Amino acid sequence: MAGWDLPKAGVSPFDDESEDHAAWIRERVAELEDLSWYFDEPEVLRKVMADLRSPEPELRHAARAAVLNLGSREAIPYLESGAALTDVPSEKLALLEAADYLKLPTVLEVGER
Repeated sequence: MAGWDLPKAGVSPFDDESEDHAAWIRERVAELEDLSWYFDEPEVLRKVMADLRSPEPELRHAARAAVLNLGSREAIPYLESGAALTDVPSEKLALLEAADYLKLPTVLEVGER
């Protein structure tokens, strides 16, 4: 992981207290949910992981959920790095739990044993 070698996280062009800002957040969360179904497209994972660094807690939460849905182990170092950077205990725990979940063996891997 060459640092956070990802696209920049989306930033709302609207004032934080405005209804436009709230609408922008809702739209971006919906986009992240939609992207979480594109399992075989590496660029999608990069776009989703970029929002792990968003200044908006709702986007970080949606990005974490999308990363879990995508199920790519490539996200593990980014989740762990994000956990190291946050000062919010619940967010740190959620990021570490997500990384631990992605480390679990898949059904296919368990069947190979």
